[in-house]
Amino acid sequence: MADINELRKRANELPSSPGVYLMKDKNDKIIYVGKSKVLKNRVSQYFKETGHHDFKTAKMVSNVDHFDYMLTHTEIEALSLENRLIKLHKPKYNILLKDDKSYPYIKVTTGEEYPRLQFVRKRNNDKARYFGPYSGATTAYSIIRTAQRSFGIPRCTKKFPQDIGKTRPCLYYQLGQCTGVCTGKVSKERYDETVKDLLAFLGGSFSEVKKSLEEKMYYASENLLFEMAAQYRDSIKELDTLWQKQKVVGSPDAEYDIISLYSDEVSSCLAVFYVRDGCVIDNERFIFGADQIITPDSVAAFLCDLYTKREYIPKNILIGFELDEESDEMLTAFLNEQAGYRVYVKYPERGDLKSLCNMVYDNARQYAGQYKADTERDNKTLIKLASLLSLEVVPEHIEATISPTSARTISRAV
Repeated sequence: MADINELRKRANELPSSPGVYLMKDKNDKIIYVGKSKVLKNRVSQYFKETGHHDFKTAKMVSNVDHFDYMLTHTEIEALSLENRLIKLHKPKYNILLKDDKSYPYIKVTTGEEYPRLQFVRKRNNDKARYFGPYSGATTAYSIIRTAQRSFGIPRCTKKFPQDIGKTRPCLYYQLGQCTGVCTGKVSKERYDETVKDLLAFLGGSFSEVKKSLEEKMYYASENLLFEMAAQYRDSIKELDTLWQKQKVVGSPDAEYDIISLYSDEVSSCLAVFYVRDGCVIDNERFIFGADQIITPDSVAAFLCDLYTKREYIPKNILIGFELDEESDEMLTAFLNEQAGYRVYVKYPERGDLKSLCNMVYDNARQYAGQYKADTERDNKTLIKLASLLSLEVVPEHIEATISPTSARTISRAV
C-alpha cells in the first residue's frame, strides 16, 4: 500500500463532482470500482485517519497503491459508467451480477401475426416481448407450460396463417390444451384477445386475467358457445391451481419486490422475492464471497444492474436494510427513469411489511449458511487432494485434458 497520507492528500484534491473512481494495486490492476455524486467526499473516506472500515473494506484499502477517476455530468451517468467498468475489469472486491446470457427469459413473439411462447437466454432488439429474467430454467419452463395449457397457445412448428387448414390438429388440441388455430375455427380477433390475456398473466396480473377469462366464459355460455365456454372454464381452473401453489403473502392486489441482505465475514447474500397479486411468484439469491465489499453504494448499484435486466419494475420495492441518503436517491431516480413511472422505495420498520422483509432476510441467512457449508466441504476436499498429490499449496483451480482415445471410451460408455 502506498503512503496513506499521500492517498488522503490526493483524495482531498478531487473535485466535488459526480464520477467514478478506480482503486488500483501496485501492479496497476483495478481492484475496486466505485462511484459517487461527490467524488471528493467518497474517496477521501477510505483514507481518513479515524476512518472505521469493516474487514472487507479495510482489506481492499490495504492493497490500494494509487487511484484514478473519471468525471461525469450526473450520478446516473456515473452509475452507468461504473457498471460498464465493473463488467469489463471484474475487480476482485466488487459485487457483480451474473452475465445476462445466463438468465432465462420467456419470449412472446408479438412481432408475428400469431405470437408464440419461447424459452430464450438472450434478449434481442426485436418486436417481441420479453419477461424475466427468471431465477432458473425450471421456473421459466413451468410458467411456459402453464401458459400454454391455460391459454391454448400452439406449441407446434406450423406457420400461421400459412398452414391453417393444411393438416389435422395435434394431440394437444384433442386434449383441450391448444385453441387449434390450425383448424381455421379460431378468429384472429379471438387469438389477439388470448395473447392480451397471456401478456397480462406473464406480467403477474393473475386476478386481472381471471376476471377477463370469466367474462369471456359467461359471454360464450350466454350465446350458447358451450365448447368455447368450457375452454375458458378449464383455463380458469389452471390459473386457480397455479395460484394455490404460490405462497400467499398479501392481499390479492399486493404487488412489490422484497429485498433483504444478510452479511458476515465469510459471505453475504442478497435475496429478492417477487410478489404479484399477493403471491410470491419467483425469488432470487445472490451470494458474494469474503472479499467482495458490501456497502449501501455497492448494493444500490447492484440493484440498478438487476433491474436493468428485468422486463417489469413494480411501483413499490421494499428493502429490509438501510441505504444512505445518496444511495437511496440514486436508486430511486434510476428506477423511475427505467420504469417510466414513479417507483417508491420503502424501508418498513414495523407491521406486516416489516415481517415480510424479515422472512426474506431469514432466507438470505439460510442461503449464506448453505454457501458456507458447501465452501468448507470443498476446501476439505482440496486440502485432501493437495495432500495426496504432495502439492505445496492448495490448488485454486483444476484443469484436465482428455485424449481422443479416452473421449471415445467415454462416448461408448454413455
